[in-house]
This record gives sequence, C-alpha cells and structure tokens, in this order.
Amino acid sequence: MTGPGDTAQSQREVTAFTNLARGLAEAQSLDALLWVVASEVIGALDLEDCVIYLVDHARGRCVQAAAYGPKAPVPHTVLNPIEIPIGQGIVGRAAASGLPQLVHDVRRRPEYIVDDLARRSELAVPIVHDEVVLGVIDSEHSQAGFFTERHQQVFTTIARLAAPRLHGERLAAEMARLKEFYERVLDTLAMQVAVLSPTGVYEYVNPSAVRDPATRAWLVGKTDADYAIRRGLPVGVVGERSARLAEVARSGVEQEFDESFPTRAGELRHFKRFITPVFGPDGTVRHLVGAGLDVTAVHQMAGQLRQAQKLEAVGLLAGGVAHDFNNLLTIVLSAATALRDGLPPGEAAQVLDEVEAAARRGEALTRRLLAFARSAEVAPLRVAPNELIRKLALLVQRLLTSAVELELSLAPELPDILIDPGALDQVLLNITANARDAMPNGGRFTMATTRVPAGAGGREWVELALTDTGAGMAPEVASRVFEPFFTTKAATEGAGLGLASAYGAVTQAGGTIAVESAPGAGTTFRLAFPALAPTTPTVVTPSWVTPVAGTSAVATPAVPSAAHMRSGHGETVLVVEDEEAIRRLTVRFLQQLGYHVLSARRGGEALSVAASHAGTIHLVLSDIRMPELTGPELVQRLREARPGIPALFMSGYANDPVAIRGGVGPQATDLLPKPFTLDQLGRRVRAALDAAAGG
Repeated sequence: MTGPGDTAQSQREVTAFTNLARGLAEAQSLDALLWVVASEVIGALDLEDCVIYLVDHARGRCVQAAAYGPKAPVPHTVLNPIEIPIGQGIVGRAAASGLPQLVHDVRRRPEYIVDDLARRSELAVPIVHDEVVLGVIDSEHSQAGFFTERHQQVFTTIARLAAPRLHGERLAAEMARLKEFYERVLDTLAMQVAVLSPTGVYEYVNPSAVRDPATRAWLVGKTDADYAIRRGLPVGVVGERSARLAEVARSGVEQEFDESFPTRAGELRHFKRFITPVFGPDGTVRHLVGAGLDVTAVHQMAGQLRQAQKLEAVGLLAGGVAHDFNNLLTIVLSAATALRDGLPPGEAAQVLDEVEAAARRGEALTRRLLAFARSAEVAPLRVAPNELIRKLALLVQRLLTSAVELELSLAPELPDILIDPGALDQVLLNITANARDAMPNGGRFTMATTRVPAGAGGREWVELALTDTGAGMAPEVASRVFEPFFTTKAATEGAGLGLASAYGAVTQAGGTIAVESAPGAGTTFRLAFPALAPTTPTVVTPSWVTPVAGTSAVATPAVPSAAHMRSGHGETVLVVEDEEAIRRLTVRFLQQLGYHVLSARRGGEALSVAASHAGTIHLVLSDIRMPELTGPELVQRLREARPGIPALFMSGYANDPVAIRGGVGPQATDLLPKPFTLDQLGRRVRAALDAAAGG
C-alpha cells in the first residue's frame, strides 16, 4: 500500500521531470543547463546539495562545473573547481565505468577522498551520451545510508534526459571556444587571411588584410568586385583574382601567385598570394582560404642587394676599366699628334683606322658597363651564351688581371637561353671575381659552354662551366658559398653577396647552379639553363623592292645610294648640343650634306635662335642632358610657338631617366644613341625629315 509520503514524493518527482524537460528546452547556456539539472535533482529528492562534474577526457579529469543546494538557491560559479582524476574516488569511478556509484557510508570505503568530515553517504551517477561519459551528477549527505535505489533511479532518469542537451551544449561551447581561439590566432597573424565562399563572397577577414574594423565588418558578404569600388583596386587585379578563386573552387587545386598594384597614395606594393580549398565531408569545396604576404620590403631589399653587389663588383672592375680607357686615349692622342705633324695619305688612313677601332672598343666597353650597372627590373630575353661571353671577355680579362690567363672553350651551334642579359653578366663577373681572388699568384680561368642532349624529360640544356686553377675550397666552405652574407674574405674585401645573388639570378631564370671544389684542385661553377627552341628568321622585304612584271623570280632590290639616304635638300635643322666638339662636327657635316643649319649650345640659346629665325625649322636635333633645359623640355617649349616641329634626340645613355621622363625610351624611333658615326647621323636626320613630311 502506498502511503501519503510516497504519493507526495511521486508528485515531486513528476513535477521535477516536467520542470526539467521545460528547463532543458529553454536553457540558453551550459551554465543555465547545469542549474536546471541540479535544481530539479534537489527539488525531486530534497537533498542537501548537488554537484555536477564535466569529464575532460583529454586531460583525464572530472572538473567541478557547478555546485547547487538549499544554501545556494541561485547558480554558483565555482571559483576554484575541484578536479578528480578519472578512475579515482566515487566520482572518478562513475566517470571511468559509466555506471552509478552508491556508497552508504563513505568512511568505510578507503578509496573515498575525504574532503568534508560531515559527509557520510554519497551517490554519483554518470551522464552518458552515445556511450561517452559527459559528466557526473554527484550528491553527498551527512546521514549514513541516506541514498537508496530510488534516489539512484531518479538520478539516472534525470541524467538520461539531460544527456542529449548537455552533449549539444558542450559541442556548442567547444565550437565557440575553438572559434574564439582560431579568430584570436588569425587576428594576430601578420599574414593576410580571408575566408570566402566558393562563389567568392567574403566570410571572414583578419586585421592584417583590412585594418579598419568597420571596413572588415562591411566586407563580410561582399566580393572582390564590391571591395574594388570601395578601395580602388585596379580592374585587372580584381579580374585575375576573381578568375583564380573561381578556378580553385572548380578544380579543388590550390594556387600560389604574385600580385602587384599601386595603393591610393601611389605606392607600388607587392604580394605573395595563396588560395586553398576547404572540402566538406562530401568532397566538395565548401570554402576558400585566401592568404597573402606583403613582400614589398623583400622586393626593395632584393633590389638594394642587387645594386650593392653590383657596386662591389664595379669597384673591383674600376682599375681594369681605367687601364683600358687610358690605352684607348693613348691611341687617340698619339694619332692626333701624328696627324697634326703631317703624314703621307696612306699612313694617315691607317692612323684614322686605329682611332676608329679605339673608339669602337670604348663604345663596346661603355655599353657593357651601362648594361651591367642598370637598375631596371629583371627582363628575360633570348640570349646567345657564346656571343654574350665573347662580348664580356674584355671585362673578364681586366677583372682577372694579366697574371691570370683567360681561356674560352665555346661549343658550336649552341642554343639560346632565356635570362636577363645583365643578370647573367653579373653572375659571370661575380664568379670571375672569386676566381681571381683564388689565384693571387696567377693561373688559368676557363669559360666553357656545352650543349647537353635531351634526357628523360625531353628537354635540352645549355651548361656554362667556369673553372679556375686556384686553391680550391674545403667541403664545409663549398657547401655554404651560396648563403647570403657568408664570406671567407675580410670585412673590407666583400660582403658575401655575390654568389647569393648569382644563385638567385640563375634559379629565377629556371636554371641550376652548383659548385665543385676541393683544396688544391681548383673550383668549377656549373650553370645549367633550359635550351630554347630555334627560331625562324623573319625576312623583311624593303619597301623599294618591286617585282618585275611577267617573271616569277624575285627582283633585285633597287637600293638607294648612301648619298641619297642622307643628303639634304635645303631643309633647316636646329642643332642643340653643349659639347663644343660634337656640335661643331655635326654642324659642318650637315652643311656638307646640303642642310641649312642653326646651332645653339643650350636650351635658352636655342629658344632665342628659333625666335629670331623667320623661316621654317624642319627639324630639331638636340642632346637630352643639357644645362637650363633638357632636350624634351626644349622641344616642348619650341612647339608652343611652332606646333608639330619634329625632333631627333641624342643621348649617350639609352636608359637615361631624364629621357624616359620626357617620353624618349631606349627603343624610341626619335633617339640617336651616342656614340654615332657621321654616316649614321646623316641617315637618321634624313629619315626623321622624311617621316615628318609623310614620306
């Protein structure tokens, strides 16, 4: 028979289960959920307390998460939570076994962890979901034998009802913790990171990518095209980036690429970009992670490194170059003296030939120095290695000094390679400088080329081998020669940048570089580059070639005579040149060709001469670098009074920044490079006048 007490207890249990179901549905947090469980346990069974432990399997601990009871009618935050190892004590045994633990008198159980002498009996019931113990509901009582099988049944029922919701809350809490952790990590990264949808819509952007918080918040849900309008990204950059995002989303293959664009302030920035797909359980691309590094400083340092290394090599070359130029000047001065003293016609011609040859050697040397010292970006071109080495031989011999014999061993019919010619110059001269230092008492330096037949990869290679007969290197030194700033020289003899720069230049061209050396056996640097396929020369038929009617053979071109191609017809040419000797020779030669010549030493004088000339000025022949006004500035001023006046510029430096700012690039048709022969001058003046006249 059921007594009144049993009926009241049953009613309390039904009420507790009803409240528990409603509370589990309404709880908005893990703490609120635990309060619902604990309060209903106490309400159903009129207990002294209820403590809930959450099981941390990774650490092997049961961690006290909440403590409730009549003395704490509101949720109580555990400031110093108790941690019980899984498997130890009553709570630990419940967590380890997944079974309830009912102890009638804890003092008779030596494994009990005594922390409160007032507690006598204890009941611990695990909260289990999918055979995983999530937590333990634990209650202690001051009366021995207080807990019964009925208590255990109620605890177990409440634990079973709470388990699914506790599992969801723990997952949500873990997800929130992980989200906060990874966002905190991503927010502190120096690398730019963005997460996008497969359609290119931003889902997350870290502060390194976009500093302004308001802009970051605005960007979520937008695309690069939307961002471009707000930030002013170039259309081409946005188009390429969007295309790459779409390709990664389609193919699932990550991409790495370089990106450069000017900021709103006009500063050119360089970036290394990465786009990586994130796959879902079904194997489809769910997200795209875009990462970027601002490598502008690296680009700038690389440019500074190249320039510093070039200056180091130029310093080494200075003595040899000065020697060469002094030899050339000696030839010119001696010839001038001989001609002034008077020579028979035959001997005079021979002396003039020597002067012209000396000038050609000086021109070649100057052009190689300018090409070597330029500060332009790397511009890969088709290069014939044998031809480049032959042209460089003069500088190489000067750098080696007369104590070292230079030997060229060049393979015939060598394919071209693709590399920046100036970069290859730099590489060869750096290795030459090291060879010279390795042979202080003289020796032999060999520059050899070899055609390497196609191997398994089906591609031919071109090998350049640079060998010296010097002291050689120990293995520990040879293994580090390409490291930046590694050097065995004294601080005043080099910065250790040469071979590191050589390694970068060769690998950037798709080649390889290796060193072979041993003490006392000399050193060989082997450079290998992919061979380019041969090209078919393009035959250009001159405009004056006219086929003979009724014949199938190609007619013999009617080539105009040299006199016709450079002769004048009374046109007026204004010559502006601050170098007296050049101006005097130019004026005299143009007059001999039949031109009417006006001359001026500089821009201001040229403006006065032009203003006082009433007739037409058919052409301005001007140097680019002059006092007062540059050549382009002078022509611009002249065109204000004489619109459309043609101009031909002279310059001894094809990459002159003054010329480029004035719109006269190294490939411009209105540029006559110095030095030039009088015949070249006559032809270019005639061509400029004909072009201006429409013929």
